[in-house]
Amino acid sequence: MLIQVLSRLGCAAAAARTSALSSRWRDGALWRHLSELSFRGVAHGALEAALAQVTLPRLSLLDIEVTDRVPAEAVASLLRAAARVDPVEVSVVVAWVIRNEDEPAAVEVPSFPRATSITLRLHDLRLTLPAAQGGAGEEFQCFPVLERLSITSGRFDTGALISRCPKLRVLELIYCWGIETVKVHSATMEELLVTSELLLGVDVAAPMLKKFTLRSAMYQYMWTCVWRSSGGSNEDLDAIRRLKLICDRDMVILDYTA
Repeated sequence: MLIQVLSRLGCAAAAARTSALSSRWRDGALWRHLSELSFRGVAHGALEAALAQVTLPRLSLLDIEVTDRVPAEAVASLLRAAARVDPVEVSVVVAWVIRNEDEPAAVEVPSFPRATSITLRLHDLRLTLPAAQGGAGEEFQCFPVLERLSITSGRFDTGALISRCPKLRVLELIYCWGIETVKVHSATMEELLVTSELLLGVDVAAPMLKKFTLRSAMYQYMWTCVWRSSGGSNEDLDAIRRLKLICDRDMVILDYTA
């Protein structure tokens, strides 16, 4: 019963403060037994210490929002701590990253083997994936069951990322600075949102795509659509419900719905 009361508070810090009202709750530190944890406005150093106290080997939800200034290496450490509790849904928001050099070392996003939904807002950090594992030619799937991914202000190789997500259905790329070409080749992708200040190209090959929204500044653009049916004809064109391309000065807005 006590666990249920704490879980409804929706915030680990609030749960910890509430548990302090009772010596029984305080001695047991019951918040550590919650399967859904939300940390908002907690200093990044205290966050890792809190995650180290979690008693459950796996969480259903982990929601983190850091508002203090965080070094890039601390962001990498925080992501590893988040991966250790193996959440199904994970959101990590870092509002401000301290940059000690013009191009800091890349931050590795660890594998989240059970995650079906990941949201990352990491303030213009260059992101990499774990090194491939297994035998020669065998690709390591960092996110084997991931269905939804939203990344804001991160820089990474979109093609390499998507190849590690065999079940990805929804992808949002929002102001990911430094990505010149977005490459999305996926047999499972259904929804794609790309918002960027400037793109040089978008390469999409997604036969299951149902909705595609693109908002970007482009100095030059070329728009080509190819639909292929199993019989090689153009009969699938009848399945398109809406296709809108707006060019306003240097801004291109694409809205496509199948």
